[in-house]
Amino acid sequence: MNPLDRVSRSAWLQAGGVVAATLLLTASFLGVVAAVVGVATGVGGRLALYFLAGGVAFVVSTLALSGRGLDGATVLLATVGVSLLTFVLALSAGEGVRYAILRPGEVFDVQLLGYLAAAGLVVTGLSIWTVRYWREFVGPDAA
Repeated sequence: MNPLDRVSRSAWLQAGGVVAATLLLTASFLGVVAAVVGVATGVGGRLALYFLAGGVAFVVSTLALSGRGLDGATVLLATVGVSLLTFVLALSAGEGVRYAILRPGEVFDVQLLGYLAAAGLVVTGLSIWTVRYWREFVGPDAA
């Protein structure tokens, strides 16, 4: 039997999610680098695409949260947060990918990508922790 067959579907989905989130965050951090070094120019022409990503996230998160028995204010607050986060991630990751396409010699440096990928993994881990344990800090028993 192939050892990979023993790994559950859930574990593969979780691993895929971690890889995808880390790549997205690495591209986002690269977008910040692009802004700092002055390569992220002409963003205004691409801004509509980033707003579109935020708008799609707004509708999808509204639909996803509406059927969960939450009150309207909670759904709206969460939806606005998700859409703003999506806009920021789309903007920074989009500019990071653009930077990698325009100047691959500057971007595909082992040291730079190593640091950015490590930061992406740390933020991915913190995000997973936050999603799983946020209730402990906002619930009635919070310190």
